[in-house]
Amino acid sequence: MRYAAEIFKPFTQYGSSPSYSIFDGQSTVELKGYPGYGFALNRLDKDIMRPIGLAAVAIWLNENFTKSNVSQEKIIMIEEAQNIFDDEDVGGPFAETAYREYRSTNTGVCAVTQGLEVLRRSNAGVAAVKNSPIKIIGKQESIDIEMIQDELRLSEGEADFLLNAKRGEVILRIEDESDIVFTKASNYEHMMFTTDPNDPAFYERKELLKEKLNRDSALEMQRQEGA
Repeated sequence: MRYAAEIFKPFTQYGSSPSYSIFDGQSTVELKGYPGYGFALNRLDKDIMRPIGLAAVAIWLNENFTKSNVSQEKIIMIEEAQNIFDDEDVGGPFAETAYREYRSTNTGVCAVTQGLEVLRRSNAGVAAVKNSPIKIIGKQESIDIEMIQDELRLSEGEADFLLNAKRGEVILRIEDESDIVFTKASNYEHMMFTTDPNDPAFYERKELLKEKLNRDSALEMQRQEGA
């Protein structure tokens, strides 16, 4: 047992390499009743552990999430979608299948990426464009617009707008209709989603998450002691 524990240790929070710690918390959690949850793969080792984690997530979403309750509307958000779309072994095929087939299980898919060029260089990107009736497009570089303008059916005026759009200005396209929309995050939304390490709200979120994890750990310990 001790030998097995030493072999297993690198894959836990007590190992020397955080990027390998795929078992850094509870192995069994109850997800029912939560409005949403996320799977973070960005801290896993890129060459070995991340593909394993991605495969596990893809299988779980396909078998346990999309098919769990077909009568319930569900949505899968893919953040930094270029990392998933460009993965030829697992991520790309998963995303392509999701866009083409998951509607049959009442599941929508929303991919979020900064550069539009990713939507053209992979089968998953092409599937995303063809099977997304709603598209929200913000400021883009000219090379990105040139590569994808025809696929998105952007007019010259819309393309020019995207070149010069300011923060919060986007084009909202639903099927073949589009309009210019200004969006502004609430203070709470900004705090939850900002990725700017120079923003005080970035560290406010970190502290809130740390406090929550500490509370959850304390409650779990109390539960185990009382069991």
